Amino acid sequence: MGRESSLTGQRYLFPGRLPAWKSLLLPAWLVVAAGAAFPAQRTAARPGPVLEPYVVQQGDTLYSLARERATSVKAIMTANRMSGSRLRAGAVLRLPAAPAASSSDSSPDMAAAILLPGDPTGALSVVGGASEDQPNLRTRLVESAKTLLGIRYRRSGSSEKNGFDCSGLVQTVFRRFGIELPRSSRQQYREGLEIQRGQLLAGDLVFFSRARRKTVPDHVAIYIGESLILHSLSGARKVVITSTDSAWFRRTFMGARRMPELWLDETFIADSGARQ
Repeated sequence: MGRESSLTGQRYLFPGRLPAWKSLLLPAWLVVAAGAAFPAQRTAARPGPVLEPYVVQQGDTLYSLARERATSVKAIMTANRMSGSRLRAGAVLRLPAAPAASSSDSSPDMAAAILLPGDPTGALSVVGGASEDQPNLRTRLVESAKTLLGIRYRRSGSSEKNGFDCSGLVQTVFRRFGIELPRSSRQQYREGLEIQRGQLLAGDLVFFSRARRKTVPDHVAIYIGESLILHSLSGARKVVITSTDSAWFRRTFMGARRMPELWLDETFIADSGARQ
């Protein structure tokens, strides 16, 4: 009411608390009939997904449930007020109803087909979280890790000032994004989801062992995409990027793990047009 308008207006006697002789100059679109009430301006609330109870089964993870229910890890954690990603068999969660199978042969324009754990055919896709203005969490983590290139290697080191060993580097990078990992590569190898070498995506952890049986890792690196890993390497005496095509990688590779927390901003969808 206090702002001036350049719209064509007309005099109007205000019947409310102002004196009857007081007139206001209002835009024509504000003039209403005497006694008419202004409609309440409300924004229609968007209906949320229908949630249904689900009993956690042995082997379930937030990552696998997000895929199955075409939602995100973050959405599940928010709906159930969870502070961590670990699940207990027998616990009851509120999850979106499982999506109905689609007969369409076309996949969503946003979808970028990726291989996921337990999905060797690439029949699932991931959308959301990636754009030029707002890259997804995994991309931001990789870019953050690259800022540590060249920092010296130091055994048991876990700081930019004093240097890093391999697991100290990984712990520091993930902590920047609110993901707490154990200190040693042995403990880190027990975290997240097991994936195969052919399923590696940016942000996954890659573990190595120089032992013949390869039962316990003695080195860890961050996969940054394009067949490259970033790690603090004692032989190089600093944080470096090396290729997964090297003879050293093939000889010492032990396994890889994926941290579900890195996928909080990405949503899984069924992609009927994916590879068969």
